Amino acid sequence: MNSAGPLGKHTLNHRIDQHDETHAAILAAAGQMFRENGFENAGIGQIMKSIGKTVGGFYNHFDSKSDLFRGIIDDTVSFPIEGDEPENDSAAHCPEEVLDMYLSEFHRDNPGIGCIVPSLSAEIARSNDEVRDAYTAFIKRMYSKMAIGMTPGNGLTRRQRAMAALAMAVGGLLIARAVNDVQMSDEILQATRKAAPRI
Repeated sequence: MNSAGPLGKHTLNHRIDQHDETHAAILAAAGQMFRENGFENAGIGQIMKSIGKTVGGFYNHFDSKSDLFRGIIDDTVSFPIEGDEPENDSAAHCPEEVLDMYLSEFHRDNPGIGCIVPSLSAEIARSNDEVRDAYTAFIKRMYSKMAIGMTPGNGLTRRQRAMAALAMAVGGLLIARAVNDVQMSDEILQATRKAAPRI
């Protein structure tokens, strides 16, 4: 006899929903803390406390902090590109708009909700192969999306121009965040926006 009636199914679905909500909350909280404070400076206890959960609950979702790091990388494909379907290759993936958004004062001043590349690349480089594999796949998708709106030039393919644009954008953003002269920081962003390959 099947004892899983409508009430039992409702309870099961509720538990699944709660699990998914907690999982998403951990990713969001950890992603912000990692971007703002660095991977090493954000502890599991601190992350779980920020969402009102205990440390023990963490291991119902992730095997380790490195596993969480991998999850965050997988979860950040939406910035600065949105979607991976060819039909979505519209203005959202235009190099002009991507670079303007990337090198904006808003992005500079809000690393907690920004791209992981300028915030976490140095720590990812010292991480394990699983994390680096996920990061590498993410970077490849970024290059592919940016290359769609590029044209070959100066001896570079579209993909190579996308690589150069991203490298300049990340470098400009990093320096703009690091200096404590706001006028100089704004100037760095502006200069990088003008100099980075766009089409």
